[in-house]
Amino acid sequence: MRRQTDAVPARIRALAVPAACAIALLAPAAALADPVPSDDGTATTSPPAARKSPSDLALGDSGSKVLALQKTLWQVGLPVARDGNFGPATELMLRRYEHEEGLPVDGVADSAQRISMRKRAHPQRAEKRFASRTLKVGASGTDVRAIQRLLLDNGIRVPTHGKYTAAVRSRVQQWERKADMTPDGVLSRPEARTLRQTAPPPPAAGSAPASTLGGSGAKVGDDGYAFPIQGRWHYGDAGTYFGERGGAHQGVDAFASCGTPLVAASSGKVAHNQVQSAAGNYLVITGTPTGEDQAYMHMKARSPLKEGTAVKAGDPIGLVGDTGNADGCHLHFELWSKPGWYTGGKPRDPKPDLDRWSKAVGNPPTKG
Repeated sequence: MRRQTDAVPARIRALAVPAACAIALLAPAAALADPVPSDDGTATTSPPAARKSPSDLALGDSGSKVLALQKTLWQVGLPVARDGNFGPATELMLRRYEHEEGLPVDGVADSAQRISMRKRAHPQRAEKRFASRTLKVGASGTDVRAIQRLLLDNGIRVPTHGKYTAAVRSRVQQWERKADMTPDGVLSRPEARTLRQTAPPPPAAGSAPASTLGGSGAKVGDDGYAFPIQGRWHYGDAGTYFGERGGAHQGVDAFASCGTPLVAASSGKVAHNQVQSAAGNYLVITGTPTGEDQAYMHMKARSPLKEGTAVKAGDPIGLVGDTGNADGCHLHFELWSKPGWYTGGKPRDPKPDLDRWSKAVGNPPTKG
């Protein structure tokens, strides 16, 4: 398993970051139009949200950074004209990506989001126009990646690696049966267009994240604690435990699929809900029963919980992700003594607590 480090500002130190994950994405009808949507002003769009930074890219921008964004959209399976102009078609595709990733849908690409998108674009695939050929086992390309996204839109789980494998064929057969087609697992051009037509459009700019949290039903142990990851999980390799990397790693990494729900381990109050280059989307809960602060990092999207919000053990707080200095799906979890996280407290090894909480609710780690 790969490991990586970076230099982090004083507020947040080193975080361990292994392994790659798959993406679950939603797609709209007519979003993969053939020919490729152009930014001539004819596409339907919604009012753009206000920029938060001069480096943000939004409707009306142009130049090399916009062109790079459009090339990345192609690689993740969202083809758009690569003309360097951020017009309605580019804004539509960006809103698709934001909706698919559980991000706030604002049609604005900040620097962190663009970095995350470039990670999603790997491995690079040959650029193929959507519905330009019949797809069967052995094919690969951006058109295959687009098909995989559309299958996800239709409620069929499939990786989005851009290769038409036997597993992808079985998922296509599943969709063909659902659509009353011959389930041969070979996707013709007309079938691809039909698949596209069944996909819902993305929300308008300003919509809440797709990952806005509802109830969880998380199990809470007799000691009043819940295990944060609500699904299968495992510990990482060397370098992902507390105190490793010469003492620079101040938490423990617990690996799970991106999008796996996260819950509060105990009662407390949200002290920080922020984004940082190393930690990604992170949440810090203070006022816990032991008086320690709990830090949850690399979440897939910003938690919908506002700072100051009271939580109970088992309350939903976010989703496992790989944001920040991470190229794999995991929760980086920290525990800090009073007076708290980077306010005079000190970190300690949270693994004994994670082991106890997971055992109490019947969710022990797998072997990975």
